[in-house]
Amino acid sequence: MAGFRHTFDSGHALAQYDWIILIIFQLILLIALLATPIFAQEIIIKTNPLKTELVLEIVKKITNQEFDLCKKNSMTHALNIKTKDLDQVINEICNQSDPKLLASKNGNSYKIIKDKTKQIAEEKLMEKKLAEIEDRVFEIYYLDMDEILNKKLNDFWKAVTQDDKDAFLIINSEEKIIIARGKKNKVEELAKFLESIDRPRKDVKLDIYFLTVNPQYELNLGINWSGIYNRLSTIQAKNQNFGFVGMGGTLYDIPTPTSPVIGAGQYQLLTFGNLFVDPTNYAINLIDLSLSRDAFLAQPIEIPIVFGGSNLNTRRLNAVLAASESETKLKIERSLSIIVGDNKFAKVVTGYSTPYYTAISQSIDSSGTQSNPQNTSALVYRDIGISAQINVNIINSNKINLGILIEHSRIISDFFPIDAALFSFEYTFDGYLVVPPTINVEKSSTNIILENEQSAIIFNYSDQTLQRTNKYIPFLQKIPFIGKFFKSMQNQVDINKKIMLISATIIE
Repeated sequence: MAGFRHTFDSGHALAQYDWIILIIFQLILLIALLATPIFAQEIIIKTNPLKTELVLEIVKKITNQEFDLCKKNSMTHALNIKTKDLDQVINEICNQSDPKLLASKNGNSYKIIKDKTKQIAEEKLMEKKLAEIEDRVFEIYYLDMDEILNKKLNDFWKAVTQDDKDAFLIINSEEKIIIARGKKNKVEELAKFLESIDRPRKDVKLDIYFLTVNPQYELNLGINWSGIYNRLSTIQAKNQNFGFVGMGGTLYDIPTPTSPVIGAGQYQLLTFGNLFVDPTNYAINLIDLSLSRDAFLAQPIEIPIVFGGSNLNTRRLNAVLAASESETKLKIERSLSIIVGDNKFAKVVTGYSTPYYTAISQSIDSSGTQSNPQNTSALVYRDIGISAQINVNIINSNKINLGILIEHSRIISDFFPIDAALFSFEYTFDGYLVVPPTINVEKSSTNIILENEQSAIIFNYSDQTLQRTNKYIPFLQKIPFIGKFFKSMQNQVDINKKIMLISATIIE
């Protein structure tokens, strides 16, 4: 057979590369040793027979050539290759290999190397990917690192990054730090979110007044709600069923007065001054504005309290209340100021506590069998009066949301269904009530939104008090049988209005 014989051992090559690719690589080297591509050559390959068969199949598909295989011994075969263009065969094999190979010809020899173009592209892609990823550490200054915050942060990060496998979030509650890794724009979103929630805490100062006023004086008081509730801009103008403070409505400071309603010089008899709100728009806003103004002009009255407008402030409210109390027009039952944190609760109580004795008779023991009755007694103190639970939420730098729950507890007599605080009850020698009184508890809730330093009426209800007056003629009232004609007892029910005023101020 014309040509020459060349022996190539593939034993060491298999230890460094993938065996399929390197068999092709070996084949290329063998073909490169052919001196005359026109004639058939005889090549001796020392390799596994199974891999040799695989090489033949691959080369057949690539070159579309026929091969003669002559078996020399158990591990040696003769391979006859017929081709017209050796360069084309080598290039096709190199192009279709993975990883891709490059062939360079030097005379009658070929140098086969790995093509690093793909590797370089992958490295550049990785560099670009790493350039888009950012690692950042955030310090938490004001927030409490509790489970609620951890869940909120994890949920936010999961929603932002979605299926990004390279992103992660580590929360260290003890050190108050957060470590984030992800794309730069996602990390920046996390930074803005943390900045929006990790802010210095703001508190709210609540000035609360519990007042008792006569119903007639309350009408004359002319408490104006237009700073919180403008009836003309809601019910009358828009034909809406709009609630007001104390009835569950959410109220905003709708009007923005720019000039007085009525000038002081126009009506010399009026002494309400330079008001920016209509003083005849009464508290419950049920009186038609035109009728109330006519009545006001016909019989001027003093208007000591005005809500809304540019002249509303807590100091003015305090001065007005003190002046009204000095004239015995109202009574300040209690005034207090408390500071409440944002998203916190506060509870205030005005009244007293009464002992409440209960007894329970139990005749079944723990095993479920009948036994001798056993009495279990308990003594607790129940609050009698008004309690207000207030949930404070700062909406922004100028608005405060107040969620308020009011409870009014009264002792009710079985004989006279009014406030029975003046009634006498039978007590034991230990000071316990023999028959517990009936306690009536009325609850109401509301939610309002106030401007910073704005005030509002939160609660308005009637309070009934029984007063007993004994009248008699001395000595004569003791005469048997006829003495009852010389004495009398009168029961008088006094009705007073209880209102609660509240002012909210944001402090830092």
